[in-house]
Parts: sequence; C-alpha cells; structure tokens
Amino acid sequence: MACDLNAIINQLRDKGWRLTPQRQMLLEALHAAEGHIDAETLWEQMVRRFPTISLSTVYRTLESLRDLGAATETDLGLGRVQYHLASHGDHHHLLCRQCGVVLDLPSEELAPLRQRLLARYGFDLGVNHLALRGLCSGCR
Repeated sequence: MACDLNAIINQLRDKGWRLTPQRQMLLEALHAAEGHIDAETLWEQMVRRFPTISLSTVYRTLESLRDLGAATETDLGLGRVQYHLASHGDHHHLLCRQCGVVLDLPSEELAPLRQRLLARYGFDLGVNHLALRGLCSGCR
C-alpha cells in the first residue's frame, strides 16, 4: 500500500515529534523498505550515509514511532523484531514453526474473532499486527 511520507511527517509533527536529520533518514529508509525490516538492517543502511548514527538511536526512534502509532513491530520468529510503517496497512502473519515460511494474513480474516471477543467479553482487540505460529500446509 502506498503512503505519503510527507503526510506521516506532518502527523508526527502534530503529535509534537521533532524531525532531526537522523529521524528523517530513518523514516525514509522505513518507507522505502520492501515489507518488514529490523533495526540492525536499518542501521546498516543508515550508517553508510550518516556514520555517527548509533544503533541505540535507531532503536529509540523505532520505539518512538511505534508509541506514536506510526510504525508497528512484530516478532516474526526470525530472531529480531521487524518493523514497518503503520500506513503500509494492517495485516497479520502465519508463521510455520518448522520451515519458517511467513504468509501474510489480511486483517479482515480476524474481524470475526474481534467481533466475538467484543460481544462475549466486552474486549476490544487492539492488535493491528499479529504473528500466529503453527504449521504450513507443506509441513503438516
């Protein structure tokens, strides 16, 4: 899903977020990423253009983006938490615990579960990025 980086930046500024050159570069790299990306890979891309940037700065910025609702983080079972811009769309993942395949699961698939939880328990499921582990059809 395409998203306008300037719109994201404006929304973050409206929430009081200060846009430093490092943050700008991280947002651009996150925006350009194909799918999900981990902090270490983002840092490796960024350090080429900005040699003084630290990995802890990348992590802190990603955490801020997550807390502001601009990015999501998901543990895809790859040993590192993965990130992507929230404006790239809500979706979930099916992870095969045997072969490691990752399948995208549209958010609509969880709509009936969300409705049942709300009706039965009064619980509003606020998950917009979920990873479910099991066995894929090839490994079953």
